[in-house]
Amino acid sequence: MITCKQANEIRARLEKLNAWVDSIRAKNGWASYAPEDKPADIPDVSNDERSALEVFEFCTDIPTKYFLYINRDTRFATTFTGDTLGTVACGREWRDNFGGQRVPISVRAINGKLYHGTYYKSSGDYARVRIAQEPSQWYVGLAATTGALIAFRASATPTEESGYLAVIGPFRTRRAALWAEKYGRNNPHFQHVNDAERLSKMKGSHD
Repeated sequence: MITCKQANEIRARLEKLNAWVDSIRAKNGWASYAPEDKPADIPDVSNDERSALEVFEFCTDIPTKYFLYINRDTRFATTFTGDTLGTVACGREWRDNFGGQRVPISVRAINGKLYHGTYYKSSGDYARVRIAQEPSQWYVGLAATTGALIAFRASATPTEESGYLAVIGPFRTRRAALWAEKYGRNNPHFQHVNDAERLSKMKGSHD
């Protein structure tokens, strides 16, 4: 993947090129020109550079929904030029009211996220996807301001920016997290999340 410096350089050239194209755009929205008509101070941006910038932004500014292409042979989701954006798992094909072939897909993207959407098989090699809602899990954190144990849910592993001095989890059940919040502080029997899962089931373990 390209570096941040390379991405900024490509983006700057692309913005300048797009601004010039917009200046010659007709009322119908189309812009057409011959290469020799482009002023010398307007930079070129190749398709490979556009694709490399797309991959960079896909990974660094993670989108919630996306338009991508499906390689039927490799089962990869790609940019227009074929750079990989993720691996594809296909569901059962179905037909819409107009007879179009559609395939539900899941994309495990290179940005670490999971996307679900529809592959419009009979219309072309494109798909529209939306990021999957990450299942949240229970944690118990030591609050930086009060020093209290607080049970909370999060869809990603909490970091120092979450406002906790320390965090334990994830817990398998809400019951165990609430037990740890109430009875876990300075409890010699609570050393691991599994202890909370076990002790929260036991009568008399709250003492």
